[in-house]
Amino acid sequence: MVKLISLERKDYVKYLGVLMDSNLSWKYHISQVASKISSNTGVIARLRHFTPFIALLNIYRALIFPYISYGLSAWGQAAKTHLDKILLLQKRVVGLMNFANFSDHAIPLFISSNILPLPLLYIKLSSP
Repeated sequence: MVKLISLERKDYVKYLGVLMDSNLSWKYHISQVASKISSNTGVIARLRHFTPFIALLNIYRALIFPYISYGLSAWGQAAKTHLDKILLLQKRVVGLMNFANFSDHAIPLFISSNILPLPLLYIKLSSP
């Protein structure tokens, strides 16, 4: 006799640390990454007054960059509205590290910090 098992429908499933939804919109994964980056942004905001820039850069590479880069070749093609959450947080962190004003342009800050913004990082990690 065969026993039937009903399966429960989920909004998303976690596989190897990446949250995938049925439409592959990646909104759940990007929201989780944004949450992790946001909490670590607070660490950099508090430490920037007492820590040299190179140490802040190492903290960025240890606490924020792994969340951005992990699985990026899969979720990096998500809708711009979702990806902009990450990019805005990335701009905020780079601005905090450089003691920039809120209205300063981010591109020179990314260049001086030697950090790739999310769209360029996606291109770099996705190319063979």
